[in-house]
Amino acid sequence: MKLDTSIFGLNEEMGFQMAPMIDITFLLIIFFMVAANVNQAERLKIEVPIAEDSTVPKDPSGRITVTVDDKGQLYAGTRPVDEEGLAKHIETQAKAAENLRVFLRADSRARHGEVRKAMKAIAEGGIIDIIFATYQTDS
Repeated sequence: MKLDTSIFGLNEEMGFQMAPMIDITFLLIIFFMVAANVNQAERLKIEVPIAEDSTVPKDPSGRITVTVDDKGQLYAGTRPVDEEGLAKHIETQAKAAENLRVFLRADSRARHGEVRKAMKAIAEGGIIDIIFATYQTDS
């Protein structure tokens, strides 16, 4: 692309510089790769159950994560809590964010009674919209 610079009193041709645009593109790619890894790092390692009829939610925003491990320990994010602590945490988060939903991750080896305790604590915190984590297939 050539630009006539004679109107500026210059007799040089100006070119289009691609290097800054390439630099910005690489920075954006690096940013999104790091952001994706941080999101995965914030989750505890559990064995999620399989549910063939499960669906992927369309809107992943506005969620906080609650986890029940194979021993029945509750976690608000990655922080271990008891039932009362979970209910208080949910209540605080619900006051701060409108339309808050809970993403409940329960280990497939966790007892149903422990998952019910988590659901009860979430309800006591004022949230009724719970999304359960599952895999659709073994692979």
